[in-house]
Amino acid sequence: MVHSIQNRLSAILIISFIFLIITPQVNPFSKVTQIENIESPYSSREFSMSPFGVEEGYILLYGKPFRILGFNYLPSDSHWKPLKEYNWSKVRFELSLGRELGANTVRVFIDYEYAVGNPNYSKDIFTYYHVDQEYLNTFKKLLNICNELGYKVIVTLDPGYWEFYKPQNTWVIMKFLEEFITPFIDDRTIIAWDLMNEPDINWNMPGAPSIEEHLELLMNMALKIRELDKLHLITIGWGRLENAKRLADYVDFISFHYYGTNITQEWDDIHDVGGLVKSIRELRYYGKPLVLSEFGWPVVQDLGWDESLQAKIYDSILHNLLEYEPVAGVLFWTLVDLTEARFGVYSIGYSPRPSAAIINEYFHMDSILHFYNQHYDLFEIVYETIKSPNSDPRLLGLGVDYIAFIDDGNRTLGFIDIGKSELAGLRRNGIEKSIFAGLVISYYYQNCIIRYQLEQGRY
Repeated sequence: MVHSIQNRLSAILIISFIFLIITPQVNPFSKVTQIENIESPYSSREFSMSPFGVEEGYILLYGKPFRILGFNYLPSDSHWKPLKEYNWSKVRFELSLGRELGANTVRVFIDYEYAVGNPNYSKDIFTYYHVDQEYLNTFKKLLNICNELGYKVIVTLDPGYWEFYKPQNTWVIMKFLEEFITPFIDDRTIIAWDLMNEPDINWNMPGAPSIEEHLELLMNMALKIRELDKLHLITIGWGRLENAKRLADYVDFISFHYYGTNITQEWDDIHDVGGLVKSIRELRYYGKPLVLSEFGWPVVQDLGWDESLQAKIYDSILHNLLEYEPVAGVLFWTLVDLTEARFGVYSIGYSPRPSAAIINEYFHMDSILHFYNQHYDLFEIVYETIKSPNSDPRLLGLGVDYIAFIDDGNRTLGFIDIGKSELAGLRRNGIEKSIFAGLVISYYYQNCIIRYQLEQGRY
């Protein structure tokens, strides 16, 4: 079901240098990125200074459609443990594996009892609700690693103790949100707050809060976060598809989980995924972007669930949700095996399973971008690709003589003479991004088609 990328006549971006040749570090798994000038729903979109948004069925990043491609993450050796116990070198390594697959987003989890320094609720829950500063600092460390690797992050919150769901006690969670959310209201790595993981799974548990109490708490959490934070998106990670429409007016995008039903080695993807596709079509009625925020399948040999079955399920779901009935994002569970379950696309020893190759194909296939007359896109692809690995824009001023846009007939479509005398100051001080944007836009040709191979997963 993975389709090859069609070769097309394209113009080639040629960059000449004065003193040195700079070669972008291109991941060998990268696909060819195509930039086309054609009419589409994207054609009216302009670059926006607001980093996150939604429109119709799309999640937007700086005004451009951004498809969430990623996974749910817990460290393979310290899952459900306090953040301070994480092996950070292993966290960085595992997250790097995800980037190699083409992932651009991770979904992570906040554990309330550790966040407030009250593990197992051993202390008074109405006294110990303030956010622990050490936990906050450690969470920032996780965000910094994600940012350095180029991820956006969905942060899944935890309302904590069931006692807090009672209307007279929800003030505790509101106070917690004030202390936890506020330090991150300007953070550009976080893309969304997920109010709760699978709230509907708890509904039938003995002693659980009522459905009405769950919904009221989630509604109040959404209102509180929007009061505190005007930047980030809001969603709820529903465990069951039939509940995903609930509280749709309080979220920016609808997210839901799907693990299939009655799956055997002879799994019929038309039957199972067909049900998923039908539900997705029904959810489009609410006019919100749709994200499958958890899906996956374990490898359990005793049950006949081998690696080929896992790969078959991944192939079918990704084909249906990225090609046949495209959604705004998908996040699989999970990257590396956790000790008690083998859901990983990598084993505990980091050996890739066949499902990893499936993900790699689909996630890189999605890197085909249609730029639809957007000047900013042309500037961004040039600037981000040829700058130095440490993001120092002075590299342009030191090494670039000119930038020419040349078609496949060797005709010059546009030319930027970085070496001319008027730009000597820029060469000395570095070409700032805003100035570089103006230069590229000035020489942008509407009918220019560019093919350029990007670093894996950049966009």
